[in-house]
Amino acid sequence: MDFTAAFDDELKRLGLDWRLIYSALDGADEPAVDALCLRLMDMLVKRDALPKNGQGHIDQRRSAINDGFLNYLMAMLLETYTNLEKPRDIPGSFVVLLRRQLCGENPDLYEMHQADFKRLLAAQLIADRLLAGEKLTVRKAAALLNISRMSAERLLASNKFQYYLDNERDVLMRNDHIPEPWQSSQLPIRRRSKADN
Repeated sequence: MDFTAAFDDELKRLGLDWRLIYSALDGADEPAVDALCLRLMDMLVKRDALPKNGQGHIDQRRSAINDGFLNYLMAMLLETYTNLEKPRDIPGSFVVLLRRQLCGENPDLYEMHQADFKRLLAAQLIADRLLAGEKLTVRKAAALLNISRMSAERLLASNKFQYYLDNERDVLMRNDHIPEPWQSSQLPIRRRSKADN
């Protein structure tokens, strides 16, 4: 029994065209897989918009697509790709759908990576502007990075940032890099807020 026959009632309930699913599962037809994944993401967006409390909210949420069905359908699609004789491109929409279901749109690890990358960029910019042996102060870091003093304090308190900064300064010294003297007039101007004081 194929997927469309096994889940006929569920497909009708959700308003999913069995022909679209059949085309996607039968040889991983790229336009069909793309159209199916876009339709599934649309259904998820509508589900996310449903109320989470109030009268009748449980029935409304039960009428939406459920994760068990969606995850099984995605597993079937992945199996289809592994059974192909010749490899085919996986549409970006399928990758986005998989990521959303597996770890969410902005998983914690991604946020941690982004924050770490920003610390590295900040260390590179500051190391490039400081003279050899020059001490980095909160005020100077805030001006160089065009951030508030509070943000600069948090940055300087980060062991990871200090590690990156030390490494960057060592690399520049080994390469005989002579930075220009730091001048606040060369930096972009930002209106200061009360939080900067």
